[in-house]
Amino acid sequence: MPNVGFSRHSVFFAHMLPHRGIYFIIACIAWGLTGRSSAVSLPAAGRTAGGDIRVLSSDGSSTVVEFVPSYLPAAKQNIRSGEFLRMDFGNSESPDRLIPGTPDLPVRSIPLRLGSLSNTVEILEASYTDTVNITPPPVPGVMDVDGMPEPSYVPDAAAYGRAGFVPANPVSLENVGESRGAVFGNLVVTPVLFDAASRTLRKYTRIVVRVRATGSLAGSGPADRLTGGIGVNDRLGVAVAPARRPASRIRRAGGGPASSVLGEGPWLKLSISEGGMVRLTGQYLRDAGVPSGVDPRTIRVFGNGGGELPVDPLAAVADDLTEVSRLVNDAGTPGSLDGADEVIFYAEASRGWTYVPATRKMSHFVNRY
Repeated sequence: MPNVGFSRHSVFFAHMLPHRGIYFIIACIAWGLTGRSSAVSLPAAGRTAGGDIRVLSSDGSSTVVEFVPSYLPAAKQNIRSGEFLRMDFGNSESPDRLIPGTPDLPVRSIPLRLGSLSNTVEILEASYTDTVNITPPPVPGVMDVDGMPEPSYVPDAAAYGRAGFVPANPVSLENVGESRGAVFGNLVVTPVLFDAASRTLRKYTRIVVRVRATGSLAGSGPADRLTGGIGVNDRLGVAVAPARRPASRIRRAGGGPASSVLGEGPWLKLSISEGGMVRLTGQYLRDAGVPSGVDPRTIRVFGNGGGELPVDPLAAVADDLTEVSRLVNDAGTPGSLDGADEVIFYAEASRGWTYVPATRKMSHFVNRY
């Protein structure tokens, strides 16, 4: 059998309560969490610690957010292509998609817990001022200077000659997706707009935005310990309904499926360091703590393979362990776990090859987690 040790691909096994006379072997992937989660406490009145965001209302169908940017002093930037004036504000960041040569306009990204995967965004109130004869700097590109990369500030002629404010809408909802039975997204606000044709800079001093769910809603439920505090409406303690999921995939607040094969009995774990046929002898199982009175023919194997979870958070995945075919050889006393008994099954590794029918080629995979 493959070497046994703690590795990325782990096999779990457990037996039910002794009076049931059933013993389960459970195989699944084990990996460490790569992300971080933190909860942020807020001052009174629901404003963020930075002082620029306030949730005015939030329920299962909509959230209303007020954004008041705290602007920094404008900074002149003289480069070979001209003189520019950079406008920035506290807690700003760069947009997800930057195109070198286009106007460099910072954004404020506000994480929200949403009630649906489908939502609308509308501005309820806004205050702004327009200033002429101002040009923001371009997004820098990269040029080679004596073999070393250097920033290149070259305005794109089309982008700096276009009429109309950019972006056309100062608010948008981006990166909407599902995680642990809840839906999250980023409300992205661009408080500084630019009309290149008239060299006019529009600076918003206050924006009130409503995000409204248009898809199916589910009843409100508490956030679990990993997702609680991600959205600014979570931090206010306002319950927002999670997105509706198929009944077979509904999770409890703790993050597990509504019912699971792991729901009863003690559990033991063994690890598989390479894929292939696995042969567990009765002696190995007894040494691992399986009682000799267990009938080996009642042993079952479960597992979800050694590959990575899909990148797409909406991709269909099993919320519970699935059963794996196994062969049991009760070579000793019938109905008892003897040293000569065998449980044989195939275990998938965390790296290997898989056949892709669409291309008729083999594809190599590695579980990086």
